[in-house]
Amino acid sequence: MAAMSEDEKDFLELSKMGKGSDQHCCVPNCNSNGRRHQVSFHRFPQAGARRNSWIQAIRRDPGPLFNINAYTFVCSLHFIREDFKWTPVKKTLKADAVSTVFSWTRDFTPRRELFKHITPNKKPKLQSENETLLDSISEEVNQEEDIQESEEQLRNPSVVAVNIEKELERKLKERDEEIKQLKEKLRIERFGVFRFSNDDAMIMFYTGFSTNALFLAFFNYVQPAANSMTSYYYKATDTINLSVSRQRTMVLIDELFMFLCRLKCGLFEQDLACRFNVHVSTVSRKLITWSIFLYFVLGSINI
Repeated sequence: MAAMSEDEKDFLELSKMGKGSDQHCCVPNCNSNGRRHQVSFHRFPQAGARRNSWIQAIRRDPGPLFNINAYTFVCSLHFIREDFKWTPVKKTLKADAVSTVFSWTRDFTPRRELFKHITPNKKPKLQSENETLLDSISEEVNQEEDIQESEEQLRNPSVVAVNIEKELERKLKERDEEIKQLKEKLRIERFGVFRFSNDDAMIMFYTGFSTNALFLAFFNYVQPAANSMTSYYYKATDTINLSVSRQRTMVLIDELFMFLCRLKCGLFEQDLACRFNVHVSTVSRKLITWSIFLYFVLGSINI
């Protein structure tokens, strides 16, 4: 009697097992067990390349959590029909069969192959001989006009010089207008009396004058004497001495405005230096200068 193969032994054992069989499939995500009569179970090959192919196919590496032995099975759901040898009585796996049907292979839907519609190339529109001739004639005429204009300019260099001079004057005028606008914008944005010239409430807050007109009237009164005002400086001996006047770093009306901000609002010298973009020592000198100047100017008025 011929010896039975491994698959024939599996089939014989399965035929003897009933509903109470403890066999189950070791493939991940598969719940097949011995209670399903329509499913057959197959042991792993003993060794060799076929055994390794089965291990790779089910995606489980042998180890502490997965030990392949005589009770490790793969159910028939993971094989295709062509993997079996069929007889009227039984079915057995072929010698080279490897499981290929899994949940991760069934879920995959191959993408439809994309194809590009071939469109016939449009033929370029052919120009008629008349159109080609007209284009060439117009191009030659334009070239001749450019040459004549260049020759005329070369014969009259004064015309070229006049045109260049007019162009430079136009650009210079545009730059002057741009500089004027930037200066006006800077004057309005910079902290000073011009910034609040249209806001009597802010003039009242910073200077104590009820309106900007009253502030300007006071400035116009003291301006003639203030133009010749000499600044006072501190020396190392802490004594105030008259020194040679320097070039002003601030507009005269802003100096008065800064002095009144100090007097009315009590702003610190460091704060005033940041607001008027000058050094703290400059603020100190100007405050002392205006204090002494206004003391003599206003003190001479009989009230």
